[in-house]
Amino acid sequence: QMCIRDRYQRRVHGRLPLLVLSFFVGLLAIEERNLQSTAPKYLFLVRNFVPLVGCTVNGNNSLAQFTGYTVQLIQKIAAEFKWTYGKDYGFECVPSYEDIYLRMSNSGNQMIVGEGALRINSTWTAKDIKYSQPTYPSGLRMVVRQKNIRDMWSFAQPISWRVGLGLVISCAIVGVLIWIYEEKNWKRQRKSEHVLNLIEVLYDVFSSFFATNSITLRKWASKLLQWFTWVYVIIFVALYQADLTGKLSSSYFELEIASYDEALGNGAKIATLEEYKSELGGRSFDYRPTGDRNQTMMAIFQDLDERKVDAVIAEVPLVDYYMPQFCNFFMLDDIITGTPYVTAFSKNVDQNTIYLYTQYLTKWQENQQIRSIKKQAFDSGNNPDCGDDNNVITIKELGGLWIILASTAFIAIILFILRKCGWCQTPSNYMPPYYEYYNEKTQLFEEQLKEAVHTELKKIAKNYYEHIEQEIQTFEDTLMLQDNPTGDKKEEVVEIPQAKNPKKVFKTVRRDDDKGGVIVDPNDVQFKEDNDRF
Repeated sequence: QMCIRDRYQRRVHGRLPLLVLSFFVGLLAIEERNLQSTAPKYLFLVRNFVPLVGCTVNGNNSLAQFTGYTVQLIQKIAAEFKWTYGKDYGFECVPSYEDIYLRMSNSGNQMIVGEGALRINSTWTAKDIKYSQPTYPSGLRMVVRQKNIRDMWSFAQPISWRVGLGLVISCAIVGVLIWIYEEKNWKRQRKSEHVLNLIEVLYDVFSSFFATNSITLRKWASKLLQWFTWVYVIIFVALYQADLTGKLSSSYFELEIASYDEALGNGAKIATLEEYKSELGGRSFDYRPTGDRNQTMMAIFQDLDERKVDAVIAEVPLVDYYMPQFCNFFMLDDIITGTPYVTAFSKNVDQNTIYLYTQYLTKWQENQQIRSIKKQAFDSGNNPDCGDDNNVITIKELGGLWIILASTAFIAIILFILRKCGWCQTPSNYMPPYYEYYNEKTQLFEEQLKEAVHTELKKIAKNYYEHIEQEIQTFEDTLMLQDNPTGDKKEEVVEIPQAKNPKKVFKTVRRDDDKGGVIVDPNDVQFKEDNDRF
């Protein structure tokens, strides 16, 4: 019995470690089975790529920890499938897109969907990785600075010197032709009247720009020319106003670098991320280590704003997110690379799911709600208000108008002085004979009015001349006679120094208070010899 007991104890103690190990292996298998049963059916692997995806590696995988345009788009698609987060689908943040592809190639029974700025890769396509339609336009684009070129002559920018010169010459030709057609008398005594007539016509033609011309032409040839000039001027003014409005409202910027080829040809300093080096052909650009992509991209755009670099190359979503945070930046139309972003699926995701996913993706990309979500996702909250400084017209930018106004006023003053000094006089009886300012009814009324005024003035003059002597005599008598309200006679003395024997004349006067005035009796005159008084 002792031998049997010793043999049994040795056998049990020798197998004890194996039993303990088997116990823990069983526990691990049960835990793995439990984990597999709680893992979501579709696992979305994403990488941090603001503004499309915002997440933290090794962080909490709750839905609240994932932000961005792509994340919200996936939630809309999951709602179409009636998926529940945590059970039917979930998110996990990984460091890079290489990690996404590695996990997808070793997915086992887990159905994995890759998101976060992924492009179609032929290497992984050969390993049965499937792709959806494009989810976001991508590619590398160049961002450059733009400068505002509005100055005091901005109002003249819509007109090239050729157009302006052609306009002036055409109007001058029309004016000369109208002058030739309308001139009646080529044998004028004063040749200066021809010049005055020509100036009048030219002024009228150029006044068409301001709708202030008032000449009524008589010849049909002249009328046809003037009509065409009006049409020409109306079209020109409309085009000028539209072009000027467009240029001033858009601040009329000029790019410092117009194209990618120009930047390469001029040796411009271009900053970009190091991960784009292979796509850019290894050109000698200012490559920055990716690291924290958000901080690196912000530093690159700040260098562009501070003129430390001449241009920036980045992917379209990054440009759309960071460029609005600065004023006076512009993304060139040149597409350096243009492969769009897609959604990747592991090989164990069935084709029907991929087809429905694509259909729902198309539906929500065209939805107005997702466009609003996209706008919010791409708004960093740090966008400055650049509109007021660039679009408001300043006094300085209208300086050219003030210069023209001052020059015109100076010329007008010179002409006024010359006219006052008699150096530049227009004949007083000069009337342009080749046109009329008024219609026939207005002209007839004016002639009748002039005739009536002239007749009335002649009557007034005639009456005046007839009574002028009587009025003068009455006025003199009024000055010489003194007022005598009682009607008594009063003497006045008037000295006549020219007479050899001065006489004294006494005129008896009295006032008629009822009728007014002074009555002089010519018979009541006395002559006295007196050398002392009159």
